[in-house]
Amino acid sequence: MQDLLRRANSILIPVAPSAIDIHATANFIKELLLVGRVRHRESRIAVVANRVRTSKPVYTPLERFVQSLRIQFLTYLSDSDVYVQAAETGIGVFEMDPQISANEQREFLPIVQWLRAGSAAAHHSNIVPLNQSGRHSGTGS
Repeated sequence: MQDLLRRANSILIPVAPSAIDIHATANFIKELLLVGRVRHRESRIAVVANRVRTSKPVYTPLERFVQSLRIQFLTYLSDSDVYVQAAETGIGVFEMDPQISANEQREFLPIVQWLRAGSAAAHHSNIVPLNQSGRHSGTGS
């Protein structure tokens, strides 16, 4: 796992709505933060609440824990049959008819935006202008 963590720009952690899963996720995050690269904020970490029922909001302790570590809590994904249908048909919610998956698309959009932002930042951090690489930036060099 440490090799994967060294190469990761973004780490997205799903957590299910049970006390056992929340406790396990808190322990997992603690372990991640003990790994040097993650501790030094070279990798972004975010948490996604997965299979949430609006009738049972049990994430408050996890949200407090995540915020105390300055880790982003991205979004809640509902316990929706639309996600099951998407998985069974091998497509994403953004590929489905918007009349069927509009709510799920709204739920999932923060994940897409967060991953895109991390990908763009990682891409830009690897760019070295020619004048900083020891080469001349003028023509005819």
